[in-house]
Amino acid sequence: MSTRDSTRPPAWQRLLPDPWQGPSRQAQWRRGRARRVLCGLLLAAAVLALVSVVRPPAPATTRVLVAARDLPAGHRLTAADVRGVAWPAGATVPGILAADAVTGTLLVAPIHSGEPLTASRVRAAGRWSGVADGQVVVSVPVTQGSVAQLVQPGDHIDLYDGASGRPIGTDLAVVLAAGTGDRADEASASSGSSSTASGTTQLQVAVSRSQAAAIATANAAGGGVGGGLLVAASPSR
Repeated sequence: MSTRDSTRPPAWQRLLPDPWQGPSRQAQWRRGRARRVLCGLLLAAAVLALVSVVRPPAPATTRVLVAARDLPAGHRLTAADVRGVAWPAGATVPGILAADAVTGTLLVAPIHSGEPLTASRVRAAGRWSGVADGQVVVSVPVTQGSVAQLVQPGDHIDLYDGASGRPIGTDLAVVLAAGTGDRADEASASSGSSSTASGTTQLQVAVSRSQAAAIATANAAGGGVGGGLLVAASPSR
């Protein structure tokens, strides 16, 4: 064997960087350090593999909607008022609400930040047919028997101040009509009287807040029970 072949590093050393090859003490030190580092990495990988085998699995969770902040009773919920959190699957919350069932509902009681949103904590927002946003529903007593018999929910009426004749509101939608006039009519018929029934029909009418105040003022000025109001009815359209 030639001198050149005897000084040539083994084939496996030729895979290493040049300073790591050969029989020099410095090259041997570098190779020894690399072996120690590699052994340490292999040992750490073995420990992690063992821990992953013996460690119990993470508990199952489910996504639950909770209040993102403290909210008062009567608050209308929006997407910004709630957030989803991981909840232990074993700790079930009765009546938990889905995300698409929360927005637009009203809280029936105060709720603190982090509390789950359940069906018992909210209710659907009230929407009445014929009542626009910003309107309120007021009770208008009608003592005009013939007019009261004509008006049905969905009809429209005009309201006037009975004392001044000033219009309070026109084209007002009637939401509900309930009266006590039927009993009075029956009593008049049984007695043979031809007098007008003394019963009163209560019309629930959608009005603005300013119109509601004007109705209250006119009614009070007329002695109550509709004495200060004049109703003009128009059929449903």
